[in-house]
Order: sequence, then structure tokens, then C-alpha cells
Amino acid sequence: NKKYMYSMWHALKFICQEIDNEKAREIGRRIATLEEDLEMEYAESLRDEILEMLRKPSTPAKIKQMLWKNYAYYRKNYKREIEIVNEPMALRNMTEVVKELSTMELAAFKEGFIFGASPVVFRGGRRRK
Repeated sequence: NKKYMYSMWHALKFICQEIDNEKAREIGRRIATLEEDLEMEYAESLRDEILEMLRKPSTPAKIKQMLWKNYAYYRKNYKREIEIVNEPMALRNMTEVVKELSTMELAAFKEGFIFGASPVVFRGGRRRK
């Protein structure tokens, strides 16, 4: 249904915007106009389109920009600072960016804020065989 599709999209939209902002916003608009109940074939088609987008690579500039966008939202809404997170134009290597992403992801997780540095996040625990 629309509610489930929207919650799925909400979990993935920022990373999709990082990869292809124009396409991600177009998908978001389509989801917003969905009827409450939707055809399974359409839902599967939309899911496949999103998964295909997630297979595309990003760039360091886009990664840093989306990290900053998410951090700004987090800081404004949760009233918390994460000192390790730098502005997008600050010079640093990708190892430092990964540290920033990991720190941001952990802080967001503790607050219940949806932020994923990757489309799939493993939180530990036992894996099923």
C-alpha cells in the first residue's frame, strides 16, 4: 500500500538523491501521488527502479554534500553537534569522510534518525544460515 511504499522510500530517498537527485525527486513525486492501494506489479516495478538506482556509483563530492545535508537536518532537529563532521568544501581524504559518515550514522541511529551511509546497514547480531 501507499503507506508501506512511502516508509520504504523514506529510508532510501537521501542516498538515492545523492546518486541521482533529479530521478530521486521524480520518484518521490510519483509516490506522493499514489492511490492508497496500488497494484503489486506497479509496486514491484517502482522497487526495481529504486534498486537499479542504488547500483550506480556516487562521487566523493556528492557523498560529502549529502553527509552535510543530513548533518544539518540532524543538528537542527535533534539539537546535537557532531564535531567530527566537516563542511563539504573542507579538504580531507576519503578515510576521514568515512569516519565522519560512520560517526554520523551511529549518532543518528541512537536518536532514531534515519541516516544510512549505505543502502544496507548491518547492525551486528547473529546472521542466519
